[in-house]
Amino acid sequence: MATRTQNPLALFYRSVNPMLVADDQRRYIAVNDAACNLLRRTRDELLSATIEDITPRENLDGMEEAWNAFLTAGSLIGTYEVVTGDGRKVEVEYNATANVLPGRHLTIFVVHAEGHRETVEPAMDEIDPGSVPALSPREVQVLEQLALGFRGTEIAEALGISPDTVRVHVRNAMRKLGARTRAQAIGIAMSKGIVTLET
Repeated sequence: MATRTQNPLALFYRSVNPMLVADDQRRYIAVNDAACNLLRRTRDELLSATIEDITPRENLDGMEEAWNAFLTAGSLIGTYEVVTGDGRKVEVEYNATANVLPGRHLTIFVVHAEGHRETVEPAMDEIDPGSVPALSPREVQVLEQLALGFRGTEIAEALGISPDTVRVHVRNAMRKLGARTRAQAIGIAMSKGIVTLET
């Protein structure tokens, strides 16, 4: 089911999780439909926008320093406030991964329709950035479904397992990947080719 091809963005346009790719100048060069829906902007509008254009003006101080720190660290997670095309401010959970392809930086937003944010403490062992963690086939299946934007109950139904079992697989995968949130787990798995799907 999972393929280990060279393009970690193969599922990008299929996911219902909002995903955007920025270049080194913080200009968006790829956005999926879910990002357009969340941000209430057309694809053309977003493809002529920068990260600053979707960030509230009061949050722009220190953007250059934060960006350079992100590129150095390789990833960033947390919550972020975005401005939609109609002027609303929306807080989302995000995972940003630098250089998923050279000079291409992926951001995944997760909106929690289930009303909670799941976080775990990652495994104590240091994760080797060059290694691919040994996830079980079922953990990979669950991550694939998460990356496509399916919720726990939908994944349970699709895979013929209970929602509690889905949560266990998610937590185990997050620990193995050294991820604190589902969004970060998706970003790590995509950058390592673990959940890359054929288009």
